[in-house]
Amino acid sequence: EKVQRYNAEMSFIYRMLNLGTVSLSAEYVYLKGNVGENSTVSYFILDGLTLGRNLLWTLSGQIAVTQFLQLAVQYQGRALQGHPVIHTGTVTLNAVF
Repeated sequence: EKVQRYNAEMSFIYRMLNLGTVSLSAEYVYLKGNVGENSTVSYFILDGLTLGRNLLWTLSGQIAVTQFLQLAVQYQGRALQGHPVIHTGTVTLNAVF
């Protein structure tokens, strides 16, 4: 089994002094090969992506709510050729003491 991978990535990070960070990243991946997509081996070879066009993006932010509390928010999306878009998000509140 052989897979050729072509990808392009971009990222943007904005830091706010004493407040937090916002970051955005996006990756376009094109996979070309001769593997069957319905096996465990091909899932690992393709990194969970599908043959053809794949688009992955992440938007995250971390903000200091108070001196002792930090709020982190993350949103991830995946658009795989032939599949519906997958959206995932997390919110975390951390106490620093």
